Amino acid sequence: MKIISGSCRGMPLQAPSGQITRPTSARVREAVMSILTPLLEENITFLDFFAGSGAMGIEAMSRGVKRGVFIESDKNALKALKKNVSEMERRLSKQGSHWDEAQIFPLPVEKAIHKLSKWPAKMIWADPPYAKCIQWLNGMDTEVLNSISVKGAVFCLEAAWDLKDGIEFCGEKSGTWERIKERRYGETFIGIWQRK
Repeated sequence: MKIISGSCRGMPLQAPSGQITRPTSARVREAVMSILTPLLEENITFLDFFAGSGAMGIEAMSRGVKRGVFIESDKNALKALKKNVSEMERRLSKQGSHWDEAQIFPLPVEKAIHKLSKWPAKMIWADPPYAKCIQWLNGMDTEVLNSISVKGAVFCLEAAWDLKDGIEFCGEKSGTWERIKERRYGETFIGIWQRK
């Protein structure tokens, strides 16, 4: 696995060992980033929920995002994530790229989410374990989601395609977010919502 584009293009990514984490494929990362790139601005926060290797957040920071916040609780994934973020920071510094912060929360998303209101995000990437995706989405609270995001923010979800029909996003149900894109890449579903 490597970073696809930007200042860290070609940077190898350490993959977490074990079966708990399922890295987002290069094809899906490239497709999602091509959708998100027009929305990327330098002075935004990118939240990477269930970060795993950190590939999505690092892709965003490689393309100029100033602040990345990575949330991951699995011990094996955290080892890989810390190495990847450290290497990204080294490369960005060496190139003279301007970035503010890459912060790692070694917590479950459900606990970390309550600590994120001081970094309201423009982009939120969520790649929960497929087996827990519906349960996690059903447990999300619109007020909490809105407290960690800015108006116009984008929420991107990766899930198994066969879960698509069961996905109910709290922001969409409340009317404060609208679904703007839906894509299929093999057996992967990508849903993108934008805050009104």
